[in-house]
Amino acid sequence: EWGLQQVEEGVQNSKVHAKQPSKIEKEIESRGVRSYKTNLRELCRIAAQRAANLVEYRELLEGWGVDTQFRRGRMYVTDTDNARYSFSVTKLDASLNPEGLERAFRNNTAGSSANGTDRVETLRAEYLSGIRDAYLAYRRQAQSMEGTTLSMFPKLKLHRPPEEIAGDPEVRRTILAYWRGADELRVKLASDVPYARRQEKHGETTSATTSAGRSIPRETHDRKQER
Repeated sequence: EWGLQQVEEGVQNSKVHAKQPSKIEKEIESRGVRSYKTNLRELCRIAAQRAANLVEYRELLEGWGVDTQFRRGRMYVTDTDNARYSFSVTKLDASLNPEGLERAFRNNTAGSSANGTDRVETLRAEYLSGIRDAYLAYRRQAQSMEGTTLSMFPKLKLHRPPEEIAGDPEVRRTILAYWRGADELRVKLASDVPYARRQEKHGETTSATTSAGRSIPRETHDRKQER
């Protein structure tokens, strides 16, 4: 007549009810003492927010002084400082039933993976920006040192990339491009650049002239005559 319904296990109202402190817990807390059962409930919730699987969940709890064990397919927890009673995790908080824990573990794993991806992207962007600035600074320095002997002309130095992005294709291509550009600029602006190399066993050295009028060593190899 009044539209009231019996609270049933598994429905939303029963889950909310299961999270509420019991009468005994309320009496204990009214005296200014925090119930050990309340502590257990909070520790179980915190572990569920951090663990990636059931093994980690149990390890976290046991590291906080909470013993865990399975009985008849249910997980029970016991405060090692008050081992007289053990409680079903689901009874402490209905949202921590097996399905709820698995859902929490999946969310934690997905969040960790996303955070890891974001971190790598940030590292890549910061590193590429840093070596670009270093390359531009080197070009300005090189222009001011035009005519310096090659042996005294500094080379471009770049910081080693963090381990997480050391094998990244874009990072490796960019480093190589900056090294090549810096080496070419160094040879172009330096003095006393050797224009020829010693003859090698299987070929001889000639020189070619670039558009800047500077010779770059080029090796030509003997070709076998056709018979």
